[in-house]
Amino acid sequence: MAKKKKSQKQGIQKRKLNKVNQRKEAKRKLAAKQAPQRRPSMGKIKRNLRALPGLIFEPEMAALGFDGPALAQAQAAAAIEPEQIEAAAAGDYLERVTAALKVLDVRFAKEGNADKRMMTQAMIYFMDQAHTPPCMNQLVVALYLNSKHRLETGADFDFATLDQALKAYDLNHEAFLEAKSKEMEAAQAAASGTTAGEQEEEDEDDSEGDETPEAFANLLSDIEDWAQTVESDTDGQERLVEDLSTLFGDYATEKGWTQLAEVEPKKVQAFLVWFERNLNPTQADLQLMKGSLTRFFSSTLAQDRLGAAVCTPTLALV
Repeated sequence: MAKKKKSQKQGIQKRKLNKVNQRKEAKRKLAAKQAPQRRPSMGKIKRNLRALPGLIFEPEMAALGFDGPALAQAQAAAAIEPEQIEAAAAGDYLERVTAALKVLDVRFAKEGNADKRMMTQAMIYFMDQAHTPPCMNQLVVALYLNSKHRLETGADFDFATLDQALKAYDLNHEAFLEAKSKEMEAAQAAASGTTAGEQEEEDEDDSEGDETPEAFANLLSDIEDWAQTVESDTDGQERLVEDLSTLFGDYATEKGWTQLAEVEPKKVQAFLVWFERNLNPTQADLQLMKGSLTRFFSSTLAQDRLGAAVCTPTLALV
């Protein structure tokens, strides 16, 4: 039933957009003439985000490492690493990390280091909006693991071994971190005053008879054209359009978004929670959805329509 309604909505959108197709075609041709080096590639952005833990080796961040007594106190307070990190990063520690990132951002701006500045801005936004506990904050975890390694060996990690240590941390504590994530979601739901059952009822009520606002209908039309340029096979094109229509069509309409300015990184993150809770996707479907979001928010289309200030932090969250 939902599929049929969605198809009807898309048909309405296409009819509405027939009058502006000529203008859009001219805009796409103009964008195609822009110098390629001015367009950040998805691969480059993802490489930068994967390199984000390397910020701990910058002097401003290295000063936030944990010394021997702090590590000993944390290890005495808790048995497992995530809880040790929570103990070590208590008090104003996260505020000090954010302050150090802002200092880094200023330095990278002066040095003209766009790649590292993208990482600092993404992390500043993430820490300001997500309110993630220290044990799930990539920089804090990296600082803790590196401090332990330095205490044991007398030397810092290199980036490759730090990356391996972070992967091992995620794997070894997967169940704990998953439970922590669910606690955060439950707390957010409680803060909003809406239970899961009530939200489902609201979801059903809001979806009845709603029509995608013009701003998002226009974006979805552009997404259909964009998908044809980045995917050669029909299945891939349909997957991109379907996934992004779920965000910018179904979810945006349900939440009452009317302007593209309402798209924010934390709202895209909330969409993923909604997607997993309401549509019961398989893990494969969830990964495909994240892949579609990554491709879109890395694209020139997203940068043009939503701006780098939205796209870059979003990539750090998906």
